[in-house]
Amino acid sequence: MTVIEDLAVNGGAISPEEALIELGDYIEHLDPAHEDYDKSVVLLMRIAASMWKQQRLSH
Repeated sequence: MTVIEDLAVNGGAISPEEALIELGDYIEHLDPAHEDYDKSVVLLMRIAASMWKQQRLSH
């Protein structure tokens, strides 16, 4: 958590909107043939959903 906190406090964090776009792009480039593909996509989609929900609550 220290690295995440450091990015948030000292710069380097991107906007929630940009983060969601980046996650989507990352998911698109995952290899569907990889054995952990489904697990990875589910995890990343849950993270994206959490970010989207938090963004909506903060507006």
